[in-house]
Amino acid sequence: MPNSLRKTVFPVLISLFIFIPAFSSAGTELSSGEKHNLNTKEVSPDNNPETLYKMGVELSKSGKNKEAVHYFKKTITIRPNFVIAHNDLGVAYLEMGKNKDAIMSFKRAIKIKPDFVPAYSNLSFLYNRMGRHKEEIASYKSLIKINPLNTETYYNLGVAYGKMHKLDNAITAYKKVLAIDPDHVDTLYNLGVVYSKSGMNDEAIAAYEKVVQIKPGSSDAYFNLGINYLNQGDRISAMKEYRELQKTNPPLAAKLLDIIEQ
Repeated sequence: MPNSLRKTVFPVLISLFIFIPAFSSAGTELSSGEKHNLNTKEVSPDNNPETLYKMGVELSKSGKNKEAVHYFKKTITIRPNFVIAHNDLGVAYLEMGKNKDAIMSFKRAIKIKPDFVPAYSNLSFLYNRMGRHKEEIASYKSLIKINPLNTETYYNLGVAYGKMHKLDNAITAYKKVLAIDPDHVDTLYNLGVVYSKSGMNDEAIAAYEKVVQIKPGSSDAYFNLGINYLNQGDRISAMKEYRELQKTNPPLAAKLLDIIEQ
């Protein structure tokens, strides 16, 4: 939608993070070749934690999260430091809407392994969904310490700052993305939005111009260019954007023309 930030980008739940909303770590340490009878009450005589964990993963993949919770909890009872089991328990809770329990599980995984990226990513996703952007931002900052070259983390950080109306911080985060990937089109678009909200029309126009160079069919960028030109009193340039917009999105072009003619 014109003049609005594009959404946060999340990888998918690692098991069942770029996209299911949180990630389980299934497959990061264990092979998945062995099949199990999901109706068996006791998975193995010795309650082997790897076997229990695999059972939890299979159940979670089947959408049986309540049952998966049982096996993940049994796994970590036997092996308390089984970090991916804590994370996947959090994912199962998340899918069940038990946000408080999910947060506790992800935090336990992080306590065991402070650089465990999936748990931080899942926390970020959950905090975003709950509207807890301050905690979301803290989680992104932890991810950046682990991997300072991940463009999606900086991008999501910029979106979170934008939602909190911390526009200078959002600009800084978006510039970090562009320092790594100068053609990251969603970042350029969002940077244009933030510049526009900050009254920085020249900078906004430059950002949107680059968007349409990279992605010529970007209707929202043409619309926002027209608005920013109008903010500068440049009706001729606004009409030029209107004509470009007619080629890709006639209804949106009509809205821009109505604004131009007011």
